Amino acid sequence: MLHMIRWQVLLLAVISGCAKLPTSDDLQAFGDAASSGSSVVKSAMTSAELVAARYDQEKAAQSYLVNGKTAAFAIPKRQTTIPRESMSAMIGALENLSLYTKAIANAADQKNVEELEAAAANLGKSAATLAEASGAPAAPIVAPALTASGRLLGYALADQYTREILTIIQENDPTVAKLVDLLKDDFELIAGDLEFQVGDYSAERENTIRLIRRDPRVTRAALYDHYMAARADIVANEALQDAVANGQVLLEKIKTTHHKLATGDRDVQTAVTRFEKSASDLAALITAVREGRAK
Repeated sequence: MLHMIRWQVLLLAVISGCAKLPTSDDLQAFGDAASSGSSVVKSAMTSAELVAARYDQEKAAQSYLVNGKTAAFAIPKRQTTIPRESMSAMIGALENLSLYTKAIANAADQKNVEELEAAAANLGKSAATLAEASGAPAAPIVAPALTASGRLLGYALADQYTREILTIIQENDPTVAKLVDLLKDDFELIAGDLEFQVGDYSAERENTIRLIRRDPRVTRAALYDHYMAARADIVANEALQDAVANGQVLLEKIKTTHHKLATGDRDVQTAVTRFEKSASDLAALITAVREGRAK
């Protein structure tokens, strides 16, 4: 009954001009961008582990410079300060968010909501798991999404499939909001962990070039090259900190754009376009700092 009343109110809003009906193109654009964005945020989330591995490599290189010993094939993995189970829950949540938003795009393109219904169910489970791992109060986040047979009302002038997709989006909007809020809280821990790892790596990278400078056979030109390479490596790691901060912003934009779709916000098309741009920009930043050191 509440579901029918909620959709009747939304229907009146659309008719009166207070709401904007998303098109299937809007849904597909948001789904594709949010799925890609979620995967990019996952890469940002594991940045501390990446820097920890670079720290290990640097220590192994120093050992080789000092005594000729190498651990190139057995580099010890330096642990980050975030518990494994917590990181696993975060990664799982982002993966399911990516699958859910990708399913929105697929549903809009292929006119089939079965994949979206399954992805929405998994998203709810992932949100509950993340809440437990984060120590958040155990409480139901949202009622399960309705099946196709239960969707009796929808937007005026919308085709059947768009109505079905929008119903699922509306029913799962509280889940997306809760999941994003939990992930943003976790990002505060990640940011602190990454700052610690970057500081340690920077110190060891400087120690390495000091060791190289002790060798009288190294020319000034070579020393310059070593210094500039070390500086570039440090800057690249510092850029990862910016990426993590931007990851938090992108998560918030996933939440707000999803909510605009769910509520028929008049600005939904502009919001989707801006979100696409933000997701693309962060993807470019993450790729630059993870796949290669700063130049």
